[in-house]
Amino acid sequence: MFGKIYSPEMRAKISEALTGKVLSETTKENISKAHTGKFLSEETKLKISETLSGKILIEATRAKIREVNTGKILSEETKEKMSKTLGTTIYLYSSDKSSLINTFNSYRKAAEHFNVDKGTILRYTKSGKLFKEQWVLCSSSISKK
Repeated sequence: MFGKIYSPEMRAKISEALTGKVLSETTKENISKAHTGKFLSEETKLKISETLSGKILIEATRAKIREVNTGKILSEETKEKMSKTLGTTIYLYSSDKSSLINTFNSYRKAAEHFNVDKGTILRYTKSGKLFKEQWVLCSSSISKK
């Protein structure tokens, strides 16, 4: 381990002294330059993830995040990754459910493929009825027995 190890009392004093301190733009730029190009280890990423999981953000913080992200243009690659992570996989089967024909990363992707509204895909997925009189849409894989 590097650096000096401070006692809890000293850490509390330092924290109190630095609380509310505003950094100049030059200092912010210097800190940014110092961290540019650095990568976090998998262990560090895991620790950060564990610390932040389950954390509930107050509405003011959520509004700030929303404001920062408004108008951002995402690449198709990023959209695809988000769709895979956040979307519900849709499985397209033949009418007798014997063969898997296609899979889609989300309701939206399935709707785009068939040129229908995503609500239509959702409705047919939940009902189990034949879609366009020839396919069955499912949100879970059908296992063969």
